[in-house]
Formats: sequence, structure tokens, C-alpha cells
Amino acid sequence: MSETSLILSLFYRFFDAVVRGTMLSVFRLCRLSRGNLLIRHLEVYLVGTTLMIVLLISLSLVFHWVGWVMVIVGGLRILQIVSLNVMSLLFGPRLLSPEVPEKDRIRWRFVAILFSIFDILLIFAFYFHFFNRLYAVLNIGPRSFLDHFYYSMMTLMTVGFGDIVPVSPLGKFLTVLETFMGVFLFLFLVNAVMGRFQRRLDS
Repeated sequence: MSETSLILSLFYRFFDAVVRGTMLSVFRLCRLSRGNLLIRHLEVYLVGTTLMIVLLISLSLVFHWVGWVMVIVGGLRILQIVSLNVMSLLFGPRLLSPEVPEKDRIRWRFVAILFSIFDILLIFAFYFHFFNRLYAVLNIGPRSFLDHFYYSMMTLMTVGFGDIVPVSPLGKFLTVLETFMGVFLFLFLVNAVMGRFQRRLDS
């Protein structure tokens, strides 16, 4: 086995373990196997995940301990998003049943990336809001969640107006991480859009 294939194999095992431990474990509870997943199953999962994130963020504004739960859940969701997109790029999408047509697979990728972008916005907005209250990671006080959502949006879009900036190592780390996620996700979004147009041109 070559060194390159060994590295790819390790990447595949790691990302596949993340997908199995997060998304596929939920489907196993619903008695759905990897081989018979349809578009509607994955879309229900995406909507449910986003609603759970919104609920946890809302509860964290009232109960401080829920915030730490959201920190863990948000981290798992970020890792899941990275794993799904990297696996799709390097190894092809392997979540759906073989019976699902290729055009539906392309649509699923597009929808999944849009949900991923929205989830990343929410998660990092929560991170900035939560940690800014605890450790003053930004140059603004612990204002409303909307202010931190605005900063999350500017960071993900790599705009950076400069009115809000990180002032601590943790704040800088979160900002760099979200900027990387923004570039990462928009590359996959462009790839999904181009794949959709390419299929229309070929048909």
C-alpha cells in the first residue's frame, strides 16, 4: 500500500467514523440502514438538526449550563459538516441508497451545503456570544445575540468591516476557524452549483 493511499484510508476511516457516530446513529435508532436512505430522510435530519441548534441556543440564554451542552453539540456539528463534505469530494457521496437518481444526489448536496452554512452561522454566533459573556473575547460588551450573529456573518463571508474584532486568543481562534469554514463551504457550494449546471448541459 502506497503512502498516499494509506493517508487517504486514514482520512476515510476518521471521517466515516464521525458520520457513523453522529448522523447514522440517529438513523439506526429509526431502523434505517445506510443502504436505504432516501432524500427525504436526510432532509428531515437537516431540518431537525437546525431546529435542535436553535432550541439549544434559545435555552442557553436562560440556563447557563445549556450553553456548555451547545458548545459540545456545535463542535460535533462542525466536525460532521467537514466530514460529510470531505468524504463527498474525495470518495463520492455514500449516504444515499443506490436507487436514488444522480440528479437527486446533486440536489441533496446543494440543499445540504445551504443548511450547513446556516448552521455554521448559528453555531459561531452562539460561540461568540457565549464566550464573550464569559471571557470578553471581542471588543464589544456582552450585547444581544443579534450583534454576535452579525459578526459571525461578516466573518463567514470574509468581509470583516473592523467594527467588531477579536481581542483574546480564544476570540482569534474562533474567528480564524469560522473564516476557514466560510472558504471551505463556499468552495463546495460553487462545486455543487457547477455540478448542477453541468448536468443540465449534458442532458
